[in-house]
Amino acid sequence: NGPNGDPDNDGLNNLGELQSETDPTLADTDSDGLSDKVEDGGGTFVSASETGTSPINADSDNDGLLDGVENPLLDFVDADQPGTSPHMADTDGDGVNDGIEVSIGRNPTEVQSIETRDGIVANFDDAGETYAEEALRGEPVGRLVAANAESDGAYYQLLQTISSLGNYISFESDEDYTGWQNFSFTMDFLASAVAADGWGINFLSTADNGDSGVVQGIGNEEDGTVDNSFGVGFKTFQSTEASITWDGIDASGRFPFSLPTDSWASLSIDVDRDAGTNIALVDVTMYTDRNRQGEAENIYTDFEIKDMDLQDFRVQVMGRTGGSSMNLAIDNLVLLVDGGSSAKPLEIIAISTEVEAGGQTQAVTVTWNSKEGRTYSILASDDLSEGNLDLWEELDDGFAAAAGETTTSFTEVGVPIETKKRFYVVLIP
Repeated sequence: NGPNGDPDNDGLNNLGELQSETDPTLADTDSDGLSDKVEDGGGTFVSASETGTSPINADSDNDGLLDGVENPLLDFVDADQPGTSPHMADTDGDGVNDGIEVSIGRNPTEVQSIETRDGIVANFDDAGETYAEEALRGEPVGRLVAANAESDGAYYQLLQTISSLGNYISFESDEDYTGWQNFSFTMDFLASAVAADGWGINFLSTADNGDSGVVQGIGNEEDGTVDNSFGVGFKTFQSTEASITWDGIDASGRFPFSLPTDSWASLSIDVDRDAGTNIALVDVTMYTDRNRQGEAENIYTDFEIKDMDLQDFRVQVMGRTGGSSMNLAIDNLVLLVDGGSSAKPLEIIAISTEVEAGGQTQAVTVTWNSKEGRTYSILASDDLSEGNLDLWEELDDGFAAAAGETTTSFTEVGVPIETKKRFYVVLIP
C-alpha cells in the first residue's frame, strides 16, 4: 500500500504507523479500546480524538485502567466510565490509585478519606490507620493491589519476586495503649514462590520510635528485631522458623512451623501481660485460611517474656527478599487491645426483659460495651453462689460484636416467667 496506505483503516497511514511503532494491520495495536490514530503519545488529554496516550501501552499511567475507558471530560459512573485521566495514576491525589478505587466502588475523581475504625489497623479497602512505606534495600516499594477472584478486597503487596527487597509498612495509631493488659493481633497473608528470607511483625514503642514513620529493623527483616519493641519474625530461608523478640534481642530462639502457600492464610499473635510484674505470655499461631480459620498450628504457646515494659505501641510489618525469593501480600490487619489509657473496661451496661407470646416465658437482653471485630462468650446462672464460672450455663461462646457500634446486645429467649433472679457474665474467650 506504500507509505500513505492504511490497511487497518485506523486513520493512521503506514508511515505514521512506522513512526509510532504500531502494527499497520491492527487498528488498535495495544487493544485498549482506542484506535492508534487518536493515541498520539503527546502526554496530554485534549479530547477523545486526541488522548495523548501511548498507542503501544494499553495502560499509559499504570493505574490498572485501560486508556480506552479513561476520559477526564466525563463524570464518574463505573469501571467503564471512571472519569479519570489516562495520564495520572491517582487522579484525585488521595493516595490510592484509580484502578483500586474503582475496584472497591469508590469515586476515583473525588478525595475520600479512609475511615478509622476500632480494631482495624488496615483492610486496604475503606478502613485503617494512616501508614508510611519505604524500600530500604532496593526498589520497588510495596503497593496496593486491586481486588481479584482470590482476595476479599484490595490488599497490599509487601514483597515481590523482583530484585533484593527490604520493604516496610508502618502504621500510626490514634489510641493510647499505655497500661495495656492483653492484645490480639491477626493478619491475613498470601505467600507464593517462597525460596528464602521472610518477614517480621513489630509492635513499636511510640515513646522510643515515635508516633509515625518506618523504623528499620536490626539485622534482617525476618528476624523481627527492633530496639524497645516486641516482635515476631518468620524466616523462610532453607527452613521455615519463627522467633519471638523483645527489645532488639531474640528471646525465644527459632522454632519450626509449616508455612501455608499459594492461597490466603492467616496468623495470630496473642499476648497476656501481668500489669504488676510485666511478665507476658505469648501465643503465635498459623492458620490455613483467613481470619484465624482453617487448620491451626500453634507455634508458641504461653512463651514467657519477663520485664516486658512496653507501653503505648503501634504496628509495623517488614519483609525481605534476598534476590527475588518470595511474594508476600498482606490484608485485614486487626489489633484488639484490652486495658490502656484510652480503653474502656468490659462491662454490662444494661439488662432488659420482655414477656414473650403466651405469657409463660420472657426474653432477657444483655448489653455491654464492645469492640468491632471481637467475639464474646455469654454465661448465665440462676445462682450467684456458683462462683466457678465453669458451672455456669454457656449461652454463646463466639458472639460477634455489632459492626460499626460501640455496644453489643445479646438476647436469651425462653427464660421461665417465674424466674426472679438471673445473673449474666460477658467474657472475651
